[in-house]
Amino acid sequence: MNRSSCYYCDGTGWVPWVEDPNIKNSVYHIMNMACKCSRGKVMAKPTKRWYGDNNPIRTREYPFKDSGLQFMDGEEGLSYPQVVTNRKNEMNVKLNEEKELGQHE
Repeated sequence: MNRSSCYYCDGTGWVPWVEDPNIKNSVYHIMNMACKCSRGKVMAKPTKRWYGDNNPIRTREYPFKDSGLQFMDGEEGLSYPQVVTNRKNEMNVKLNEEKELGQHE
């Protein structure tokens, strides 16, 4: 991670979060919202804002919803997008294992 970039978006302007499987996507997948840093603030107006009231994390029961973050237990040296990607991958491995055992539909 570049130390001068934003932890939450790693300088991209996008803060990721993991969306549950649904009709369109049968696996956990990443959705992005505009970050509160300078890069995120220049995103088009209709873009969902991670720091705004429409942040999906703030409207659901996540352990860290007051922070607006979905995960707080990242590895040292990783940016938040890297943490989210790693967790998504772990969740999909578990989901696939459950599907193979017939425990998940």
